[in-house]
Amino acid sequence: MSSHHANIATSERLQAVKAVLEDGQWHTAFEIINAAKTTSPGSAVSELRSNGFTVLSQCTRQKNGRSLWKYRLVSKKVMVAVK
Repeated sequence: MSSHHANIATSERLQAVKAVLEDGQWHTAFEIINAAKTTSPGSAVSELRSNGFTVLSQCTRQKNGRSLWKYRLVSKKVMVAVK
């Protein structure tokens, strides 16, 4: 079964999520949803990883029993020009 992911060069959705994460700080899924206008930040993070970005994820359990997901971009994809 093959996996499909969007290309960062052509995906406005991934570019928007990357723009939120580029400050290197932790961002909750809710913050990403609001800032990038996406409905599935976890999927977008997975696709960023498939595009060569390193994104850390952290899940903590809230007092109400719900999970709180946070994400942080730690390394950016390096584009190398081939001569």
